[in-house]
Order: sequence, then structure tokens, then C-alpha cells
Amino acid sequence: MNHWLWRHGLRLVARFTSQWVRFFTGIEIHPGAEIGRRLFIDHGLGVVIGETAIVGDDVTIYQGVTLGGTGKEKGKRHPTVGNNVSIGSGAKLLGNITIGENCRVGAGSVVLHDVPSNSTIVGVPGHIVLRDGKRVVITDPKEISDPMSDVFVKLVAEVHELREQLQQHTRAVLSPEPDLTIDRDWDTVSDGAGI
Repeated sequence: MNHWLWRHGLRLVARFTSQWVRFFTGIEIHPGAEIGRRLFIDHGLGVVIGETAIVGDDVTIYQGVTLGGTGKEKGKRHPTVGNNVSIGSGAKLLGNITIGENCRVGAGSVVLHDVPSNSTIVGVPGHIVLRDGKRVVITDPKEISDPMSDVFVKLVAEVHELREQLQQHTRAVLSPEPDLTIDRDWDTVSDGAGI
């Protein structure tokens, strides 16, 4: 109803009723925000959805989530959230960013950049840890450090080193070089084993 009032030029009435609803529910949705079907706000106290935010269908938002701006943008300055997205408690999605479809945003995350579809993002600032069901390992030092990624990178390096050592040892065992020495006193060739 508030969005309809906003779009039809009754902005003062829309703002008044949205503030009235916020007083009773603890959820602040700007009347200019575009909300899809079946938005589910669970324990919604402290949820804030900004004016230019776009929320897709079948989205779940938990308490304390902010779909806000950074204060540095003009025009579209709030997030666009795709369909079938789950946003954990206390997460902050800031700026004109796009969260793709079927994403999960971890509780307490601060998301400042676009997130591709089918991803899971966690941390402050947010970084992708799962994409299309597979673990994303961060190897570029310019990217945000993820402790689990650091462990994986170290394990991969150690496994590589162990494989090289095993290959060298295997080559030495399979093709040994005989230890042939010439005994000058006897003018005989010995194989080093005293035979």
C-alpha cells in the first residue's frame, strides 16, 4: 500500500504510514522500495530496507538486516536482491550492488560488492566461500583472507612437495645406479657389497 501511494505522488502520506508501521513492527521499509512476492521477514526487529532497494521473490530476511546506501551515491543507491535469497541476522548489504539468485548471506556479513548467483558470502567485508556448491579458495593476496582458504593453500603446497619427494624416491629405488669401484690392488671390479 505504501509503495502504491509513493508511486502515485502521495509521498507524505506514504512516509507517514511507513513510519507508523515501523513504530509497531520495528521494521522500516521505505515506501519507494520495490518488494517481490512472498518476502519473509523472520524476527524482523531492526530490519531496514532503503528507498531504491529492489527485493526479488521468495526472499528471507532475518532480524537486524540493512539494505542500505553508502551515502556516496546518487540515483540507485541501495542493493538489488535476486529471487530465493536468504540474508542472515545482522547482515549489511550496502550500496548499489546486486545479489544474484539463490544466494545465502551469512549472519553479520557486510557486503559491498556484487555477488554472483548460487553463492554463499560471509565475513566483514563479505567474500564468497561457496559458488555453485563448491568451495571457493582465495589464493590472491589482494583478496580478503579466509582462514579456511589459508589452510587449503598450505595443504596443497605441502601435498605438492610430498609428491615431488615421493617421485624422486621412487625413481631412485626403481633405477638405482650401481656403486662400482675398482680395487687397484687386485685389479678387480667390486659392486660395493664386497663380492
